[in-house]
Amino acid sequence: MNLRIVPMTLGNELWHFQYSPYGYYNEHSIILSDEHRNMKLSHQTFDYLLDFLELMPEYFIGSNADIPIVGGSILNHDHFQAGRHTFPIQDAKIIKNYGMQNQVEIKHLDWPLSTIRLKSKNRIELTRLACEFFDAWKSYTNLELDIIAKTDQIHQTITPIARIHKGFYELDIVLRNNRTSKQYPDGIFHPHQDVQHIKKENIGLIEAMGLAILPGRLKEELELSLQYIQNGKEDQSLEQHKPWLDELKKKMTIQTVNDLYIEVGKVFTRVLEDSGVFKLNDKGMNAIDSFILEVLHQK
Repeated sequence: MNLRIVPMTLGNELWHFQYSPYGYYNEHSIILSDEHRNMKLSHQTFDYLLDFLELMPEYFIGSNADIPIVGGSILNHDHFQAGRHTFPIQDAKIIKNYGMQNQVEIKHLDWPLSTIRLKSKNRIELTRLACEFFDAWKSYTNLELDIIAKTDQIHQTITPIARIHKGFYELDIVLRNNRTSKQYPDGIFHPHQDVQHIKKENIGLIEAMGLAILPGRLKEELELSLQYIQNGKEDQSLEQHKPWLDELKKKMTIQTVNDLYIEVGKVFTRVLEDSGVFKLNDKGMNAIDSFILEVLHQK
């Protein structure tokens, strides 16, 4: 494994590129700020991302959110993640295409986490519109949907993802909110308790793009789960899975561990749905449509 650190300039600042010591996908990379500072997303973030693509156009690059609960990794040192990999979000279908504005195409993705895709060859206009969406989301509130931008702390940020695709810059802006409540003490837009037996950790950049980073305990637990489904063999480690496994037993479709992997994938989809701020129902889609139109000054 080559962990050599390579200097690069992003946004007229010194950063350092290295391959990750824990590779979750092809050419998993980390880009670290030379300055030891907390993660903080800003307008400058988009310049960093697009500067990186100028240097390594075959890679994607993205950032975890910069606030607790919705950020997947450490918040006390500014960094990005990148790599040569195609994630499911890249191939997501489109719910609505809002057309072109100042050479930028705007789309709402059919994706569990609320995501707006901006696409353009004009880097300046792309960045300008991305900043408008970022600023608008930071102050957006919709009490009916439990979306509150700020109380005694800031609750809203984004998970930005950038790539070059067929000669166009693409920016995916994933909208995030880290509020908690009595009903959802771990996070309103976080995996809810009924799916935490599979995934209770924060949903960061990698998960937001559709790759499940799951706890290592599941490997053995799923093997034991198959024995429980097939012959009723109990094990203490399965206690948290029992309601889920009992439902699977009723279906009588689980024959192999691979069948259980498929079911885990379905739970992970629910994990992502829990984390979406605008749900993919009529109320949620009407609200995000209004939000996008307001940013585009079309409402």
